[in-house]
Amino acid sequence: MTTHPPLASRAVRLTLSSLVCSGLLLATMTNAEAQSPHRAGMSQDLEQRLLTGDTEVTSVIVTGSSERIARVAARHGLVVRELLETGAVLDVPAGTLEALASDSEVDHLSTNYLVEAHMGVTNQTIGADVVQAGGWAPGIGAFTGAGIGVAVIDTGVAMMPELRRRIIASHDFTDERGLAIDEHGHGTHVAGIIAASGANQFDETRGVAPGANIISLKVLDAQGKGLASNVIPSRDGETK
Repeated sequence: MTTHPPLASRAVRLTLSSLVCSGLLLATMTNAEAQSPHRAGMSQDLEQRLLTGDTEVTSVIVTGSSERIARVAARHGLVVRELLETGAVLDVPAGTLEALASDSEVDHLSTNYLVEAHMGVTNQTIGADVVQAGGWAPGIGAFTGAGIGVAVIDTGVAMMPELRRRIIASHDFTDERGLAIDEHGHGTHVAGIIAASGANQFDETRGVAPGANIISLKVLDAQGKGLASNVIPSRDGETK
């Protein structure tokens, strides 16, 4: 007569067998992960630099705590140029980028890009540059907005070099005793898009109508907020 072990005993053996298999699988995965080299995430330009040859000093931004950054810098002999809230700027000599990217404490690297302010291509997009140059049609000269006044109903307009002597009138509707000073910046930005002359020696930006005059009507405060009634004409024909 054939006998079979109790169901409970078979269940225990199956459970133990499953645990052993799981343990072997986990050990295999752990070993594979240990053998897999670490590689930090990198901005595309840094990836390209490694592909074409790391031959120049690179200023990079590394993410991590200040303590981690200090350890990484010490290991690779790097100079910390600046500590940031979430990382630091490091100078990485030629030939060192690969080692830094392979460091287990480095999660992400990106180039310390040069950024700059610019007006974009507003004039070119709407054809204002062509109108300013003149000659876009037979007998048609240049138009720059000279002799035209443009009202900017905003946060006020600051006396900038690009608008010198062309803010011909201003009024503060947020404060009866106010001087219509732009404490926010938006109104000045808008006025620049309209009529900046490119007079600033450090900025040749020109507005759409670089010869136009500006009438500054301040209806918004330092937070860029104001009342709807500030922009509604009063009964005597003037804006309140």
